Amino acid sequence: MKIGKALSIFGILLNIWKSKNISLPVKVQLYESLVISTLVYGTELWPLPVTQMKKLEAAHHKFQRRMLGITWKNKVRNKEITRKTGLQKLELIIKHRTLKWLDHVLTP
Repeated sequence: MKIGKALSIFGILLNIWKSKNISLPVKVQLYESLVISTLVYGTELWPLPVTQMKKLEAAHHKFQRRMLGITWKNKVRNKEITRKTGLQKLELIIKHRTLKWLDHVLTP
């Protein structure tokens, strides 16, 4: 899995996530293009076991929390975090990419 690589990219951009001068929509766009793309790279090619999907989802929620500056002590539910960021569940992102890849392969 690519959680370690996504974590290193997220860590490189830590100053951006902490910045008060950068708006949340810009942070979300950076997160989608750099972190999520690394996190789900290649997942459209094989079926993911439930345990791996849960690990990926947990990492996705952890990254979103850090981006928003919310710790587990704040006791904010994951639904509220995803509502604030406007991001989909990682499972839906992976399914969408899988369908897109299949369409690419099957379309002459």
